[in-house]
Amino acid sequence: MKKNPMKVLSLLGLAAIVTAAPAAGVISFNIDNNGTVGNPDGTYNNLMVAGVVPTIGWINDWNTYPTTDLPDNTGTATTMDYSSSSNSGTWSQGGHPGQDADTTFNREMLNGYLNGTGANSTSITLSQIPYSLYDVYVYVASDNASRSGTVTDGTTTFSFGVLDGMVAGPNALLVETTDTGLSYPEANYAVFRNLSGDNQTFSTSFLTTGEYGGISAFQVVEIVPEPSVVLSGALGFLGLLRRRRA
Repeated sequence: MKKNPMKVLSLLGLAAIVTAAPAAGVISFNIDNNGTVGNPDGTYNNLMVAGVVPTIGWINDWNTYPTTDLPDNTGTATTMDYSSSSNSGTWSQGGHPGQDADTTFNREMLNGYLNGTGANSTSITLSQIPYSLYDVYVYVASDNASRSGTVTDGTTTFSFGVLDGMVAGPNALLVETTDTGLSYPEANYAVFRNLSGDNQTFSTSFLTTGEYGGISAFQVVEIVPEPSVVLSGALGFLGLLRRRRA
């Protein structure tokens, strides 16, 4: 039986579209004053896994770390640049808690942080973000669990109470805050979802001057279409071809 060349071409096009959906890119940055997750010189590290989105290739805020064209989890340079500010430098919860029992390095990732007190005390600015749609995970920490504050991107503000014992056990505690009111639940990260645009700034504030803490890390996670969405678009493309041939 003779094959319809247009049908064969369409099926090949469909296969190409479905298989072309890329893996999500992730850019992960650890803030510390001792150098804990990743290599101190900013070179690629494919061994240390950390984060709510577990990944390798963390950039480490220590020594000669890069601040421009930050690499993603594959070690490939992106266009994203990074800058930070705090009114009290950096701090840590003490020493090095070491690798987690589950083989991640989440305790080390949470151990150090930008240190600040009062309103808008610590902030990070990300520019030339390479993804059209993305989520940003912002981790916060302090060495005192009695403190409360907020983390914001200027549009959405989440409240949190510093999570007690986040690096004290064999595995780090990772608890998300979704509170946009004034409940201040115990938590140590917030997710700013479905963001777009080249530039973003995130900042923390603490309720009382003299209470210190701040941003300990962040992850920028690309959002890519689900395979079902790609397939739906491909099927629509085939339908259009059929109508044109009719």
